[in-house]
Amino acid sequence: MKTLTQVAKARLEVLCSHLPGGPTVGEASRVLEAMMHGWGERSLDLPPFPSHIGDDHSPFEFSLAFAANSCPELRLLVEAQSELSNPTLRDVAEAGLKLNTELSRRFGLPMDRFEAVRDLFLPSEPEGAFALWHAACVWRGRAPEFKIYLNPQSQGEGRAREVVQEALSRLGMGDAAEQLFAHGGYRGPELDEICYFSLDLSRSARARVKIYYRHHSVTAAELEQALSYSAGHQPGDIQRFAERMAPGVERFDKKPVGSCFSYVQGSAEPLAATLHLPIAHYAANDQVSAARIARGLDAGPLQDAYVNLIEAFAGRPLAAGSGLQSYASFRREPGGLRHTVYISPEVYQPSMFHPMGLPLVDLERAEHKNDNAAAQKSA
Repeated sequence: MKTLTQVAKARLEVLCSHLPGGPTVGEASRVLEAMMHGWGERSLDLPPFPSHIGDDHSPFEFSLAFAANSCPELRLLVEAQSELSNPTLRDVAEAGLKLNTELSRRFGLPMDRFEAVRDLFLPSEPEGAFALWHAACVWRGRAPEFKIYLNPQSQGEGRAREVVQEALSRLGMGDAAEQLFAHGGYRGPELDEICYFSLDLSRSARARVKIYYRHHSVTAAELEQALSYSAGHQPGDIQRFAERMAPGVERFDKKPVGSCFSYVQGSAEPLAATLHLPIAHYAANDQVSAARIARGLDAGPLQDAYVNLIEAFAGRPLAAGSGLQSYASFRREPGGLRHTVYISPEVYQPSMFHPMGLPLVDLERAEHKNDNAAAQKSA
C-alpha cells in the first residue's frame, strides 16, 4: 500500500517536469520531505483525519502561481497528521507543532511571531475544522519560503473577530483591524466569515500577516466593494475575473468565494488583496476549468504549457469530473496581475476515477470515528 509521501512525490514530479522555469524535482522534493516528516509514511489504507485543505480531504495540496516577468512559483500546503489511529483535532494540532520544530531545525525559521499569538489560536480544546496548516513557496534557484495558517474560529465562530483583533494588536498591527472588518467583512460575520489567519515565517521587516474571508452567497459587485480598499485595487478587476472564471454566474451561492488581505508592520491598509474563486464548483468539469484558467494567463506558450501540465497531472480525462483544479485566484501587483491555481491530488475522493490506483476511503466512516474519539476524550 502506498504512503502519503510516495503519492505526494509522484504528483510533485509531474508538476516539476511540466512547469517551464519552475523548481527542479530535487528542489521541490527536499521541501516536501521536510513538510511531511514524521507523518508522511502513513499508509493510505488507514482512515485519515479528514482535512479541509481541499474538497477531496487530502492532507496536502499543490498550487502554481504565475506573474508577469517572473518564474512560476510552486507551493505546497499540508496539514500534519497525527500518528494515532483515532485522532482528535487537538492531536492533529500537536502534530502541527512537531512540524514547527522540524521546519525550524531544517530551515532556521523564526517562530517568535507564532509564539506571540499561539494561545489565541491553540486553546487547550480547539474548535473548528483545523488547527495548523503549513505552506511553502518553492522557486528554481532560490531558497524556499514558509508560512503557517491558524484558525480564527478555534475559540468558537463567534469569537473570530475578537481573536483576529487581539492577534493583530500583539503583532503591532492593531490599527488594521477596524478597517478590515468595516471593508472586507462589511456584510457582517454571518455572510463574510473570517476563516484563516496566516503568518510568514520570516525575519524580514516585510513579513506579512494575512487574514482570509469566506464570502457566502455573494455577487461580483459585492466582492468588488469588499476588496476595493486595497491600495492596488483597480475598478473592474473583480468583475472581469469572475466573468472569465465563472461566466454567467450572478451570485456565488454554491461554495463561498474567498478573499485575503495581507498586511505588514507600519501600515493600516492592506498591502494587497487576493480573490479566491472555487472554480470547481462553477464549471462543468476540469476540462472547462483548464480552458478558463489558461485564457487568464499570458498568451502563447504558457497557456499550452498549463493545459499540458494539468492533463499530465490528472491521470484521468479532464472532462470526466470536476475538482482537480479547486480554486483559481488573482491579485494585482505593481507589475500586473498574479494568477494562482490550486490543484488537488485527489487522494481520497477523486471525482470519478482513482488516479494511480489509489483507494477511495470511506470518509464518512472516518469522520464518525473522529467524532467518537473526540467525545471519549472530552468525557
